Amino acid sequence: MSYLASLDLSTNRFSGQIPPLGDLQKLHFLDLSYNMLQGKIPDAVTNCSNLQGLYLAGNLLVGEIPKKVALLSNLLDLWLHSNNLTGAIPSELGNITTLKQLILQANQLHGSIPEELGKLSNMSNLLLGGNMLSGTIPEALLNLSSLQQMDMPFNMLHGPLPSKMGNFLPDLRILYLSANMLGGHIPESLANASELQSIELGYNFGFAGKIPPSLAKLRGLRTLGLNNNNLEAEDSQSWEFLDALTNCTRLVRLSLYGNLLQGVLPDSVGNLSSNLEYLTLGSNMLYGLVPSSIGNFHKLNKLDLQNNSFTGVIGGWIENMVGGFIHSEQPLQWAHSRFHW
Repeated sequence: MSYLASLDLSTNRFSGQIPPLGDLQKLHFLDLSYNMLQGKIPDAVTNCSNLQGLYLAGNLLVGEIPKKVALLSNLLDLWLHSNNLTGAIPSELGNITTLKQLILQANQLHGSIPEELGKLSNMSNLLLGGNMLSGTIPEALLNLSSLQQMDMPFNMLHGPLPSKMGNFLPDLRILYLSANMLGGHIPESLANASELQSIELGYNFGFAGKIPPSLAKLRGLRTLGLNNNNLEAEDSQSWEFLDALTNCTRLVRLSLYGNLLQGVLPDSVGNLSSNLEYLTLGSNMLYGLVPSSIGNFHKLNKLDLQNNSFTGVIGGWIENMVGGFIHSEQPLQWAHSRFHW
């Protein structure tokens, strides 16, 4: 089939190894994803030298990513996620300057993220989550000015985020870095990545200092996950971020669970987006009365205030929320809370 331009055998139950494909010079798209293919990725796949899309995700493939994949100089998409691939990410991948999507998540890759990936100036989606990657996030990745999604959760990355991160990634929409060992301050520059819709930095246990009020400049922000870190708020100045976030009118999820927020929860919490569906403030050091304004959230389906020192009666704020849910016929989910009477 020497004129074959696209071969799609995805989502079947094919097993065995990837067979020899010959010298299919006209083949542009090869999709064998979501089968039960085993063995290693053969070097011979590079014989299809005009490939633009190579999709091998969701199989049982093992071994290392072949360095010869870098010979596919026209490749736009490389999807190898959800396999059992091991070894390091080949630095040679940085030579595929046409590459737009590199999806390697849910494997067993280790080692550091190659600096050479910073040469992929056309990259829009870089997904490396669910591996065993270590080291820091390379400053070289700031060269990826077309990047829309940086997804690297559930690894062992450490160190601070590049301080000028948001200045150089103007098209970034999704930033998922949760469940690593990252730390330091949340860069103020993230506010300059004006297209950001989702920021997930939870379960790093290392981010510290104040939450930047400048994040309120992200008018399209929908989710902000900062839970399980060491972020602080102890006075009106350090709580300023909460007032500022009222400008994010599309916000649906705010997770601040498990930090070092302390004192009285400001009334301004009730001025957050009316679209808010998820709000977690548990396991901080909050005390005093729950602001009645928290009853403004009629779309809320999870509220977590557990493991604080709130006092007083459970007042009208709960009635307002439940009344909203009765009207909208949506169930309200509660995380366990403790009130001192």
